[in-house]
Amino acid sequence: MSRVLFDKNKVYNALKNKLNINFKPGRELSGWYILDEKKTLKFKVQRGRGTLSIGFQKQIESKSRLSNDDFELLIKCPMTGPNYDKKMRGLRDRNLL
Repeated sequence: MSRVLFDKNKVYNALKNKLNINFKPGRELSGWYILDEKKTLKFKVQRGRGTLSIGFQKQIESKSRLSNDDFELLIKCPMTGPNYDKKMRGLRDRNLL
């Protein structure tokens, strides 16, 4: 499957609303994903309009510990925050997080 490049605001809104990340302003928006009251993964998103660069999107996918397909599901809507939490707990239980 070919890679879909997403709009910066769409990625920001999905991470903010689904994963409850509180982003701090700066050159790039950055914030922590919190799992079971512990800071677990730090995310950065580019500011502005337009599409994320392929490198920056790969970096976010890597940080999120999701495959390209799962990342698409997260951004496009089928994957919810609780589904992501469940996936991260599974990785943590296998010592992969």
